[in-house]
Amino acid sequence: MHSVARLSCLVVVLSFGCDASCNIGGKLDGKKIEAKIRSDLEGDGGVLKNVTCPASIKKKKGALVACDVVAENGDLLKIVFEQLDGKGNLAPVDDKSDGLVVMAKLEVAIAGVLKRDEATAKAGYGTVTCPADKKAATGGTFECSAMAGDRKAIVRVDENDDKGNVSYKVIAIEMPGATFATELVGELEKSKVKAMVDCGTAPVRLAHEKPFACSATDDKGQTAPIEVLPKGNTGAFQWRVGGKK
Repeated sequence: MHSVARLSCLVVVLSFGCDASCNIGGKLDGKKIEAKIRSDLEGDGGVLKNVTCPASIKKKKGALVACDVVAENGDLLKIVFEQLDGKGNLAPVDDKSDGLVVMAKLEVAIAGVLKRDEATAKAGYGTVTCPADKKAATGGTFECSAMAGDRKAIVRVDENDDKGNVSYKVIAIEMPGATFATELVGELEKSKVKAMVDCGTAPVRLAHEKPFACSATDDKGQTAPIEVLPKGNTGAFQWRVGGKK
């Protein structure tokens, strides 16, 4: 049975060009690329269950194209191509080589941290989503995210060098204003304060020591601002009545 290890050896020589049939209004047709990958790999002895590439790809020299190949035994291999000339000529980039941030591996690593860390494990964050694979750039940053219901963990990724080494950490939790208002009502009730809370319609971002304001209206119709001060970057916060609105 064919596996990722076998396919990885075949990918090394998988370079090809797309003729006019690959083009759709100045873009590359992902379906044509899928067919070419399947034809070339199976022609070299690989057995594939599925091949998936982006449907429509902008032609640009140096841009990366990531495709997923499922081997006969169900193993997943991500193949990343670099556009050599913006005309449809592609060459594979080894995902073990320096100079590339491979998001599929990064997503798995971040998901593991979210599940192991006590502060985020209870929320049950699911699949992590990062941008498309990219060339590494020293000092570069980008964000990934993970959802748990309507709560989103924002993860900042810092590129440490141009070889693909990165570090990452949760920098904030986002949720709809109405969701946070419900949480704040619960916290007010713990202090025996009964009120309706309004935090607006825009998403609320809880980032360490970056305060924001909601408003509370009691059963007598009196309204007061509530200042919310996030503590840490995993959703904890303090509050006080009378903060700046």
